[in-house]
Amino acid sequence: MAGPIQGEWRAPGIVAVVTAIVFVIVGATHGWVHALAILPISLALALFFYFMASGTTDYGAFLRGRLDERQQEHELHIAAFIGRVLAVAVVVEYVVALITRTAIWPSLTLICVMIAAFVAARILYREPSIGAD
Repeated sequence: MAGPIQGEWRAPGIVAVVTAIVFVIVGATHGWVHALAILPISLALALFFYFMASGTTDYGAFLRGRLDERQQEHELHIAAFIGRVLAVAVVVEYVVALITRTAIWPSLTLICVMIAAFVAARILYREPSIGAD
């Protein structure tokens, strides 16, 4: 049984899958001529990621999916920061929607998703109790 894509082909593989999905959606909704416009950009992006992943930098290790402990901790800090910024952005957007009297259901949906994710993370990643095996 083969595992997930590793090495230099990981990031270009993700780009290829996303490109295929977007290509089908755009082609089905706006015509296949418009869908062809995304292929050169996607090819350039995939080549960029391939060459970046083949390097020996931290960014290359991230793209290959082979992080050491220091890099994993750094990635967690980055993800946490992005989550905090997005949480604040959703709340600000909600307040702006209230002030301008526009539809607020998209904001409420995102706030509910954030609350559910917070509760799920607290349950999944809680500290083990003392004396537990």
